[in-house]
Amino acid sequence: MVLGLAGSVQAARLPDWRCMHPDALFVDGIDGGPAAIGLPSGGSGGAYPGPVVRSVAVPGIGTRSYRLYLPAAYTPRHAAPLIVALHGAAGPGQAAAAAAALALDWGPVAEAAQAIVLAPVAGGSQGGWIPPDVDGSGPSDYDVIAAAIADAAGAYNVDRLRIHGWGYSAGGAVMHDLNLTPLNAHYQAFAGYAVVASARALCPDYIGPYCEPAAAPARMPVAIRIGLSDALLPYARADRTAFVAAGWTEGTDLAYAEVAGGHTYDTAGLVAAWSFLCPFRRDP
Repeated sequence: MVLGLAGSVQAARLPDWRCMHPDALFVDGIDGGPAAIGLPSGGSGGAYPGPVVRSVAVPGIGTRSYRLYLPAAYTPRHAAPLIVALHGAAGPGQAAAAAAALALDWGPVAEAAQAIVLAPVAGGSQGGWIPPDVDGSGPSDYDVIAAAIADAAGAYNVDRLRIHGWGYSAGGAVMHDLNLTPLNAHYQAFAGYAVVASARALCPDYIGPYCEPAAAPARMPVAIRIGLSDALLPYARADRTAFVAAGWTEGTDLAYAEVAGGHTYDTAGLVAAWSFLCPFRRDP
């Protein structure tokens, strides 16, 4: 199961007004005023606003639940960007609670951005994410993530060109994997993605290139945020170097920040992640 749109993709930038005025279709006199390109999913049957729990059937896995946050301004008349947020390794029996908390943590950003937040639930016995097999085959939690995105796009009006990813710790490693590894069928997932307290060193092992920027099928924008007292700091610094060496440009399609603190995320980091991701869309 492939996330988002199939085929070769690249990132493009929205007009500057699109993030300043998330409820506008166009703004007269700003950047020439044309409407931003979008690809509405047309979904209209989901409950809103606020926190929502939905379930989805995943072939080879069974029925799995996931969490959503719908902003007060959401309306099925307009396609909203979607932020797919992946929690870290939560501990035995704690994955659902971690996903629910993450969706709520993103709530203030979702309200300001008029975006929908989707927080899947990891299926591992220790509350972590189940990756594909070493040859890239499944089923795995990557199928669960894809199924949740498809279900949300069917229930809500999602702009398919503005599906963004964010991951904390182990969830950040999944985000790297989804966007950088051509071996499995789940790459090219997002218009851009951000990771916090994470590193490519946490990626699962495959036979062949994996989690390597130089081997990525498309250069999608990425933001890396790491605490100065996080044990993963040296690995995050190495990731920054690897992205630059592979053609990413810091300040354009790569953002890197070292901040005070340890292995955690905070509201300031979520705001920074969205500030970076908002201007990007996938070229149709």
